[in-house]
Amino acid sequence: MIEAMSSLFTSALEAYKNEQRLRNKIRNCQLKSITESDYFQDIMNKGEELRSEE
Repeated sequence: MIEAMSSLFTSALEAYKNEQRLRNKIRNCQLKSITESDYFQDIMNKGEELRSEE
């Protein structure tokens, strides 16, 4: 009984780790697509220009 519970716990933990790894990968891809977009780069450049004018 304890072995079965241990095995179930181990499987659940691995599934959780895999899910977290995939979530992080997706988040990183989304951030990369945003920060590498022309729109984002334009906003960053405008922000730098405004800060340099002060």
